[in-house]
Amino acid sequence: MPLRSAHARKEPACVRLSATHPLAGQEQIELTDLAGETWTTLTDDGDGAPKAMADACLRAGFTPTLRYRIADRKVRWELIAAGRAISLCQPTSPPAEGTVLRPLVGDPLTGRIRIAWNRAAVSERRAGLLYRAAARAYLDSIPNNTFYRTWWESRPELHPVLD
Repeated sequence: MPLRSAHARKEPACVRLSATHPLAGQEQIELTDLAGETWTTLTDDGDGAPKAMADACLRAGFTPTLRYRIADRKVRWELIAAGRAISLCQPTSPPAEGTVLRPLVGDPLTGRIRIAWNRAAVSERRAGLLYRAAARAYLDSIPNNTFYRTWWESRPELHPVLD
């Protein structure tokens, strides 16, 4: 079983906003419609997500107002539910009371789906077990959001092989 892929797996980012936000009723949201919003994000974990978000917003014609950097996801979601900020999220994120997840029109921002291990410390067999467990956990989270399930089902080339 090859554990490396020649093609990086990617998923579209979506936006989490308060269930009472004026855009919450839309099925998809244009990134440009979020130009005047206050944003929150997790602290940068080295994956480049904050810069990618800023770059996507710049391509859409605005600089995001990033007011909050919050490491605790629950606190972040409470802030969003209160209508004080919005945030980009993974489409597999679980529901959070008082918030909604909406896809962005045209997938202007994507995130990589990846798993890494130390080849010197983890055998190929154990790496395969790790990969399959992580892939199954990811697949279990796809039903969290109807829009993502539809997106995922239309892209079978991204589906992992789980021998």
